[in-house]
Amino acid sequence: MRIREKVTRIAQEFAEGKINRAQFQELFAHYQREQRTIETWLSVDPDSDAWKDALAEGKSLIIRNRYKAQVKGLAIYLNRTGMPLAHIGSFNLDPDLVIPMLSSLRSATEEMFGSAIRASHIEGGGWLGFIGGQHTTLLALYSAEPAKQQLMRLEELHRVFEKANQRHFEGSTIDPRELVYTQQVVLRGTHQG
Repeated sequence: MRIREKVTRIAQEFAEGKINRAQFQELFAHYQREQRTIETWLSVDPDSDAWKDALAEGKSLIIRNRYKAQVKGLAIYLNRTGMPLAHIGSFNLDPDLVIPMLSSLRSATEEMFGSAIRASHIEGGGWLGFIGGQHTTLLALYSAEPAKQQLMRLEELHRVFEKANQRHFEGSTIDPRELVYTQQVVLRGTHQG
């Protein structure tokens, strides 16, 4: 595939929310380096095919994986009380800091973005994804900025979580051990804590 086509493809993927900003920037820089390498080889020896060896096939896949946001942990909070319902994976944000943010984030996110999904950069280089639901709010701790499609997938899992556990949310008390946690599929090898 020609480099211009690759650049056009990653621009489209970023616009569609398939890759995050870091993935786009690193892939773009990679393709620019490839372009310069080809131009140098062709200026030195235009009749040679040696420039083909200089292209790093497969390197873009490595870049995509290296800069993809990984979910480190999840926390689910009840909307009616603001109290934590469950932590899944490694969610190391202090609940005393998170609980006061929830109500203001819910209303601000819906007002500002027209959606109950948002991601924000947090101290320490991570990102916090915020997904509001009818009964609960899901916070996802990411290693890097998540792509829009990653957030949308987590929102879908959270909607299924609320639907599957509807009867529990309608009761007066909720036993977190009786709930099914659809969101945990985004974590590998983790358990509810």
